Amino acid sequence: MRPTGSHRPARPRSLTRRLAALLGSVALVLGLTTVMAPAAGADDPGDFLTVTKNVDKAEIGLEDTLVYTIEAQCDQTSCIDADLLDSFPAGLDGFDLLDVAINYGEVDPSHVAVEWSTDSGAAWSAASPAKITGAVDGTTQFRMQFRDPEIDGDGIGVDDEGLQSGKTVTVQIELRAPADAEPGEYTIVNPAGFTATNALPESDSATTMLKVDTVLAVGLDKNWTPATDVAATGTASVVTLTATNGSNIDVDTLVIQEPQDSPDGAATLSGSNPFTVTELDSFTVTPLPSGADQARIDAYVGDDAANSGSGGYVWQEGT
Repeated sequence: MRPTGSHRPARPRSLTRRLAALLGSVALVLGLTTVMAPAAGADDPGDFLTVTKNVDKAEIGLEDTLVYTIEAQCDQTSCIDADLLDSFPAGLDGFDLLDVAINYGEVDPSHVAVEWSTDSGAAWSAASPAKITGAVDGTTQFRMQFRDPEIDGDGIGVDDEGLQSGKTVTVQIELRAPADAEPGEYTIVNPAGFTATNALPESDSATTMLKVDTVLAVGLDKNWTPATDVAATGTASVVTLTATNGSNIDVDTLVIQEPQDSPDGAATLSGSNPFTVTELDSFTVTPLPSGADQARIDAYVGDDAANSGSGGYVWQEGT
């Protein structure tokens, strides 16, 4: 039979509803994702710290003095638990600490702890050391901690916790180079670090050079005993010569000449020559200097003309 009247085909309602529900779910998920995305907060650490460090001399020598200057500043409302740290490098080992001068500016000194460590920060003391010690970086350290001495029951400062905005502290540390060091040129880089719990860390460094020239020198002491007795035939006396290497490096050979005025080939003995009135009986070298493995004794003797000599006085090399 043919159908009577007009009739539209039924729409797939279930499919349409499912598609709408699916789109709704996607929109809901996207909406939740947008709500949960983290945004940059006002409490995130920022560039709120400024520290500069310099030194007054680019080059120094032995026993010269130098002054390091450190300036630290906070650039926001409060740099919480701010710490300024100066870790002295190995190149400053043995330097004398002469003076530490602190300009607090508008900062209350009672809110600042100034301390030193000589064991890489394992222990701290308000007492400053006499010397920068330790042969490794950071053995001797200087630090300033900015805190509020008034702490409430939660362990949080009542006010002024840390270093406040726009306030600056300046530290000057004066050192003196040691009196002795191996010859050479030593570049010394001295860093300073500045940190706070609510700010990104900052650092700066100052560079100087310790220049030690090579010095060659000999120290000599002479003693003749007895010093005042009248010399008589057969009377014994002793001349003692003591030589010291006064150089700042090791030397290969150290030469002592006695008497001083005894040129090779001289026709006569100098009037200052003790052998014009004495004769050599014996000669000893004891003990040998540290590091020496042999001593050679040369003799200043008359060159007898009768034996084809010059008739004067010459040096004969020993063994």
